[in-house]
Amino acid sequence: MKRVACTFNILITLFTFAFAQAPNAFKYQAVACYSNGDIISDQPVGFQISIIEGEITGNSIYTETHTVNTNNMGIVNIEIGNGASSDDFSIINWSDGLYFLEISMDTTGGTDYQLMGISQLLSVPYAMHSNGLTLTSPNGHIYRIGVDDLGNIVSDYIPQNEIVSIEFEGTLFVYPEDNSSSVVWGSYGTTINATSTNDGETNTATITSALGDNGGTPYAAYICDTLSAYGFSDWYLPSKDELNAMYNDRFIIGGFTTNMYWSSSEYDDVQSYGLSFGSGMLIPRPKDNNLSVRCVRRD
Repeated sequence: MKRVACTFNILITLFTFAFAQAPNAFKYQAVACYSNGDIISDQPVGFQISIIEGEITGNSIYTETHTVNTNNMGIVNIEIGNGASSDDFSIINWSDGLYFLEISMDTTGGTDYQLMGISQLLSVPYAMHSNGLTLTSPNGHIYRIGVDDLGNIVSDYIPQNEIVSIEFEGTLFVYPEDNSSSVVWGSYGTTINATSTNDGETNTATITSALGDNGGTPYAAYICDTLSAYGFSDWYLPSKDELNAMYNDRFIIGGFTTNMYWSSSEYDDVQSYGLSFGSGMLIPRPKDNNLSVRCVRRD
């Protein structure tokens, strides 16, 4: 099979953004060529496109595929964000960090994708800043500028490496970064009766009272219960409703991955509730799964 040589070479000159209406998308245009430089004209080609977060060797947070026809000059036009995908393009926070575009292609229109290259997105569509425009003041403080439902301009200070407070049945204080990226809930096969949907502090006390130090094996509630940071030692694992409030304000809080996070709300003897910060789905997960943890506290 002949491979493409020139598709990625013209990415910088032909890559353009379109301020699309919902669903969010932006345009990508390229000329498809074989390895000998001949254009691929008037035939289908397959594309696999991924958005890479953080650095060029970082994790893919979104992948989609397209099968499109070239014109007689080998030109293809694709709307990135509208391809076939099981990922959610709309949750990408374009105002948060660096993003890279990875392009792979199959010259026959199939799915034998060959990597063409990866390029940093040096600008992103303003219309895709779903939570407004992020600006940095001369003293280094970060603010998010947005608009409310009445058309009023509003701004929020975004703390960096500071405890963040959100509203949920009063004030909920959230640790500024994940406390674990891979830990079990514990007690697989045993019911703990930590069933509150909105009181993670009580759930955490119930879980740690039952499990203690778990024979030295870390578990989600224990990580929060034993945490001492920022002058406080009353941290706990959020309930499923508290965790859902954190998901709703995830861009204000910051630092979340698209992983599944544990709540302290138990479902049954083998499952407890976890929430995917990639999809927003709150579902029971086996207690012996390794999920992420973000601790919270109240005054």
